[in-house]
Amino acid sequence: NPSADREINTSEPIALRTLELRHDLRVMQDRPRQQMRKERDEQRVTDRVPFVRHTPGDVEQIGDLGECEKRNPQREGDFARIGDQQALAIVPTGLFAPTMPMSNMAGMERLTSPRDVAKAKKMVEESGYKGEPVVIMSPSDQPTLKQMSDVAAEFFKSIGLKVDLQTTDWGSVITRRASQKPIAEGGWGAFITVMSPLTSANPGSMLSLRGNGKAGWFGWPTDPKIEELRESWFDAPDLPSQKAVAEQIQRQYFESVPFLPLCRMLQPMAFRSDIKDVVSASFPMFWGVRRA
Repeated sequence: NPSADREINTSEPIALRTLELRHDLRVMQDRPRQQMRKERDEQRVTDRVPFVRHTPGDVEQIGDLGECEKRNPQREGDFARIGDQQALAIVPTGLFAPTMPMSNMAGMERLTSPRDVAKAKKMVEESGYKGEPVVIMSPSDQPTLKQMSDVAAEFFKSIGLKVDLQTTDWGSVITRRASQKPIAEGGWGAFITVMSPLTSANPGSMLSLRGNGKAGWFGWPTDPKIEELRESWFDAPDLPSQKAVAEQIQRQYFESVPFLPLCRMLQPMAFRSDIKDVVSASFPMFWGVRRA
């Protein structure tokens, strides 16, 4: 974009604040809402929710999944049925972005049925859980993920899990999540991340929707059925056939629960009031953007 001075890709709070104080920051993705309200009152920012930015926050596994053989699919399925998500964002949500053709409601009764935390706690007791610590990695420099991690930690505690909430920067989280070691050796139990509508558009693009074990997404679930259906989706001859396979995949997902979808967030982006011709999309697009 010839109208832009430069693009800076950073989430580091001090760097962002420095840019603001120098009046160099014109566009910001994932702006905290409370900050935007203050700036809007000062007439320095335009609060936009362009398109519908559906961003699914995914709890990537529950339990000590650094030791893959300890996965308990029954326990994880119970969490999917019982965990209350209403306080987090737009819920319930299926696997695929609702603005995309593969979106469907198959198996959603697992999330729309009545919530029962006491029942969840009883199921944890009956599952064989012996008080092993569940490490939740929480990124201090990602406000939304930090807040969701806090909520997840409290919910885990309410159903009888021993939680070790470890707060670090996002860079440390994404480095540590690659570890398949036990928690005592630097492994982890859960973390929260987000995926754009493009990533969660279909079975081919959704990184976390795999069942190929240690060769797959962090947490490394094994589900041959999901892998088989994923191949069938690629081989489907037309859109109706793809949609039918996507429904089967979502039903199988609710059986094995490779991760937990928390919500679809409407994430605001901030634009200085002198920024014009912004293209509405689910992520910043700078084609044709200019300063008045």
